[in-house]
Amino acid sequence: MARRPPRPKKTQTTIFRMKSNPRIAALLLLSLFTLHPSLFLSAAPPAERGSVIERGSSADEWQWLFSALAAKGATFSTFTENRYFTARKEPITLQGEMRLAPECGLSLRYTAPGETLTIIDSEGLLLRDAKGRTRQIKAGTRDAGLVTALLPVMRFDSEQLFKQFTVYAARDGGDWRFDFVPLNEKLASALGAIVVTGAGAEIKKIAFNTSPKLRVEVLVGESKTGVVFTADELKSYFRADK
Repeated sequence: MARRPPRPKKTQTTIFRMKSNPRIAALLLLSLFTLHPSLFLSAAPPAERGSVIERGSSADEWQWLFSALAAKGATFSTFTENRYFTARKEPITLQGEMRLAPECGLSLRYTAPGETLTIIDSEGLLLRDAKGRTRQIKAGTRDAGLVTALLPVMRFDSEQLFKQFTVYAARDGGDWRFDFVPLNEKLASALGAIVVTGAGAEIKKIAFNTSPKLRVEVLVGESKTGVVFTADELKSYFRADK
């Protein structure tokens, strides 16, 4: 009788053994799911407003985040803006680029569906259309006040934030939410709260009312921090005298 050839040595990897033993594979995947749910579940910021924080007390535990967001300096981001009107079922969606230069202000360049530029700074608002025509709204007016309230929020200037807003904060793991309610009653009545949500040291969404009939949500896309804007960029996207 012919001799049976020797069995080959077991050189299969764990992956191949998993394929041949579905029970082991299932147990391993279950253990991964139990130990690391973040690998399978997408995180979300807190849905409800948190507790009031005051500078010098409960704000201390949040100071690291204020500092991290403020330290980003000049920033460039893409964004999607959804405008929800009470008279419409679907929002109007705009696309654009956001530039923040602490010394110059905030610049919103809308690229779709039409091209316009909105500059927000200490002087108020400057609106520029695709043909270069401009309209200025001075600081201190109602229309300017609604939008310029965003400046200290975008800069995460903690000193100005606590002077101008009641600040609420909530956290769920690495996800967080701030509600900034203006101390100015007229502004609070018009804006409601400016709600900023994010994860880690990144802002993901900004939401606020501009009137009782319009709510705006800005979804922040890809961002670059520590940007150095050229002289031409500063001239194009901010006030020339800044």
